[in-house]
Amino acid sequence: MVINKTITNDKEKIKEILTDSINSFEHIDKYKMVGIFGSIIHEGGKLGDVDLVSFSDGSFHEKFRGHLTKEFKKKGIKLIFFETVTRMPKKNKGELLIHDHLYYDLNYFLENQWNVLINVMIKDLITLHGKNIIKDLPQQKISKKDLFLPFIKWIDTINNIKKYNKFKNYILSHLSENFYDSGFKKEGNEIEIILNSNTNWKTNLNKIKKVLKTSL
Repeated sequence: MVINKTITNDKEKIKEILTDSINSFEHIDKYKMVGIFGSIIHEGGKLGDVDLVSFSDGSFHEKFRGHLTKEFKKKGIKLIFFETVTRMPKKNKGELLIHDHLYYDLNYFLENQWNVLINVMIKDLITLHGKNIIKDLPQQKISKKDLFLPFIKWIDTINNIKKYNKFKNYILSHLSENFYDSGFKKEGNEIEIILNSNTNWKTNLNKIKKVLKTSL
């Protein structure tokens, strides 16, 4: 495969390839909806990972991934799939990271996804196949416990600088939806200052954990 190092930052081209690939999948009728949200739908800025949302029973999902991988390979792009931000791999040149959000139905979606992300998807998701089945859902109430406890648990798993940098990059790139839009600007500002400081990473994690725990 001849690697295309420039197209992976072209949001419009990626959306075009993704749309064509999704709708050419032979079992696409098994999917109620496939859509995208996140950095790929916003003008300007760098393209990080692509948040891909799909609703199906999962029986054809490995084939679906394989089909997308094959179609992007034709364009010189290597797809890398991952399921959670805590396990997001490093992105190399010519690679495109796909954050694969698979939900079996609306109940599974509402029970298993963070309320913060549910609200972002309700507001921003663009449908590439099927009907947008989440756009009419009510905005979910965000409590400090809902938001802060998963971050505290994440911090407890961080034991090296590589894992810290993943955490840092995620928090800084999602400050708006995770803190400001949810009404927790004070905590968001404090955490941003900590992460942008030159302090040792272990000290920063302890400080952030203190901010979150104190606010609960």
